[in-house]
Amino acid sequence: MNSQDSLFNRNAREWARRVTGGASMYDISHRAGIPGSTVNKRFATDRFTVEDVLRIARAYGENPVDALVDTGFLTPDERRGSTR
Repeated sequence: MNSQDSLFNRNAREWARRVTGGASMYDISHRAGIPGSTVNKRFATDRFTVEDVLRIARAYGENPVDALVDTGFLTPDERRGSTR
């Protein structure tokens, strides 16, 4: 990943929809503690940050490390502790 990709992930929208069960932007904002305008912007642009993913995962009872792998911020090898 380049430095821009490490800040934003363009493939997290489907993950977020799946994890939240298609919840409304308001519900996601409220449960995850992310401002509503930010949630709307992330879904509209498909540019989620690591922090967004962690907050959503925790709010919806998902494993944060699995969430980072599922959204491409970490590789499966990094989850296992091997970064070779």
